[in-house]
Amino acid sequence: MIINWKPDKSIETPLYIQIVDYFINMIKKGYFVAKERFPSQRNLAEIFSVNRSTVVLAMDELKAQGFVITNGKGGTYVSKHCWIKNRENITLNSFLSLGILKRKNKIYKKIEENYSKVKVDFSKGELDESLYPNNTMKKIIAEVSFEISDLSYGNKNGDKGLIKKIKEEMIDLGIDMEQNDILIVSGATQGLFLVALGMISQGNIIKTRMPSYMKSLEIFNAAGLKIEDFSYDKKTLYNAFYMIPTFHNPTTNLMSSLDREFFMNKYGRHNLIIEDDVFRDLWYDSEPPNPLKSYVGGENVIYVNSFSKTLATGLRVGWICASSDIIKKLSEIKSQIDSSTALINQKIVLKWLESSEYVKNINNIRKELKKRRDLIDDILSRDFKDIFLWSIPKGGYYYWIKSKDNIKALDIFERALEYGLLVNPGDLYGEKESSSIRISFASCEEEKIKGGFKILKKVMNSLKYGL
Repeated sequence: MIINWKPDKSIETPLYIQIVDYFINMIKKGYFVAKERFPSQRNLAEIFSVNRSTVVLAMDELKAQGFVITNGKGGTYVSKHCWIKNRENITLNSFLSLGILKRKNKIYKKIEENYSKVKVDFSKGELDESLYPNNTMKKIIAEVSFEISDLSYGNKNGDKGLIKKIKEEMIDLGIDMEQNDILIVSGATQGLFLVALGMISQGNIIKTRMPSYMKSLEIFNAAGLKIEDFSYDKKTLYNAFYMIPTFHNPTTNLMSSLDREFFMNKYGRHNLIIEDDVFRDLWYDSEPPNPLKSYVGGENVIYVNSFSKTLATGLRVGWICASSDIIKKLSEIKSQIDSSTALINQKIVLKWLESSEYVKNINNIRKELKKRRDLIDDILSRDFKDIFLWSIPKGGYYYWIKSKDNIKALDIFERALEYGLLVNPGDLYGEKESSSIRISFASCEEEKIKGGFKILKKVMNSLKYGL
């Protein structure tokens, strides 16, 4: 049962009545169905941020009205009789608003409505076509198609050859693979989804550095987790952390080895930590420190990575590295969703890793992205030094730039869209009243970048001076 609602403490209606009305409405509309189990009273109290006595009152009233039943073991369920009685209220249109993953954000809607007018897109988190290794990919796909004889689902945890190769990479990063295992997933986003649903109870807190990766926020919200901004404090016990220590999305920050050691010493021993490391290989000047999972306390880290950022987003092949018990649990959950990640795609990735072409490809991507990074720094230093604050990214796809005049990011986003430029406002990443925008230089060649910043200069002048 996913609950993404809280009673309103600012209105006169008693809290327990609001909770009763909420559950009745959800049952009548078909969101909660017959025999669906309610969370425990303690968990409901945490989810609703109320006293347990308030939940007891609400559940007693729901029982009295016939919407809830209990069994001898103490479980509480939606009444089958009540659900059947009310299901005639459910129409086909009712189902359009069901489900846990929803994008109600007005920003997305605005982008969809105006995308046909976009001339330069600085929003995409993927490589542009010129950086995809198309010729080598065609060659490798041809080799795989000639060699492959197994078109079944394959091994539940992933192709054994690919798992072996990834384990070697993990060992090189200082991770003890005697105590850990690998699960191949359909991209890092699926990995986060599995962890959020399978490892963290609804209503629990997950700490992350805000602003944070937009899809992670959507997933955690859908899983009914309480997202809180992370800052070092005296408390060391939380339910979970979500960390992007290497070329953070969207800020591009890089956690130093000393900071990683401090973090793991303080939080690693007693908390579940999800480490998102998808940009690790895209460094420009020097390799980043080893993952959090390689430090003391790493047994509590669930490490997530992907080949989407370095090969092709369309392959949808990523992996989770975690203790064997965790991998076993996540594998069971994954098998209920998609049986296995596409075997042919796994074979394609393995063929890349076995050849010298993979390293050549990454070196080429680094070289080209570094050129674009330096080009943008030159443009910002020349034309925007009085308009934006920024730091030069050491890796990844993005610049994170902040208005010196605190012009709202949503205003920049909307005006830029009118001019045919698409940028991502900081609000998409959970930063309230943001004055920062994220610029992707991975998705645009140099001429597009120059053209995009010309538009951005007009946008900022129009917002600052009304020009």
